[in-house]
Amino acid sequence: MHTCLKILLIIYTCCLECSAEDTVTQPRGDVFALEGESVALDCTYKASTSAPDIFWYIQYPHGVPKLILRQDIYETGVPVDDFKDRFQAKINQTLSSVPLTIQKMQLSDSAVYYCALRPTVTVNGSVLKATPPHPRLSATVNKDTKHVNLEISSAEVTDSALYYCALQPTVTGNP
Repeated sequence: MHTCLKILLIIYTCCLECSAEDTVTQPRGDVFALEGESVALDCTYKASTSAPDIFWYIQYPHGVPKLILRQDIYETGVPVDDFKDRFQAKINQTLSSVPLTIQKMQLSDSAVYYCALRPTVTVNGSVLKATPPHPRLSATVNKDTKHVNLEISSAEVTDSALYYCALQPTVTGNP
């Protein structure tokens, strides 16, 4: 008898703003899939350039975001070696979307997935957890809008980076 294993993929809606015009958006909520199935994780973008670079990342519990692939309008995104066999993405310019497709789901695919549009300056989200705190970084929580604003005081060139916000991941497997 074949036992199906539900896999919980936690996707956090994270809007990474590059300017007033540049954003990426992922749908809120969890995505469920059976082991062995394929699943597509949605990401839409609004970019001030006609040739955006979109990045997909995975973050395992207690880990840092890890690059899955970089996608642009000129070619299909080629995943880094750890994700080469089962992960792919392609920009749909008409819909301004770049879904990440994961083939043959495995329990080890349970994680938080992010799409990002570069360059990223500020991050809005629901929860920010930083340990240890950095003296020039401050986060402000707006409970009404359920957003967290990250502010860097006296920003320097060395602060240029992709910044992430995430809910604490919850991973479950149900036999």
